[in-house]
Amino acid sequence: MRVLLLLIFLASGMPAFLSAVDPGPVSSVFQLKQQGWKLEKKENYIETRPGKKPYQMLKRDVQIVLYRLHRGSEELFCRVEYDSQQDTIRELCSASDDELKKMQTD
Repeated sequence: MRVLLLLIFLASGMPAFLSAVDPGPVSSVFQLKQQGWKLEKKENYIETRPGKKPYQMLKRDVQIVLYRLHRGSEELFCRVEYDSQQDTIRELCSASDDELKKMQTD
């Protein structure tokens, strides 16, 4: 009985845990560092944005971390966002800082 309750508890929390990470074709900063990329610069700040429906009257905080990585003569720019309202993590990486800014969407 206890094992069944434990399994139900773990299974009910699994979808929420899986939705917190936005899987995509881009390697994560962690994976890039494992592949030999070196951290050159890291910048961290919090943006306050309007909430999304049905909570548009509330503010939501989005923590943003900007990374500049290099490996040999290659350079890569990454942006990691944590959205407090949606409880999501989003990672974007690009070869140029300008391309990364174009890829950003709210």
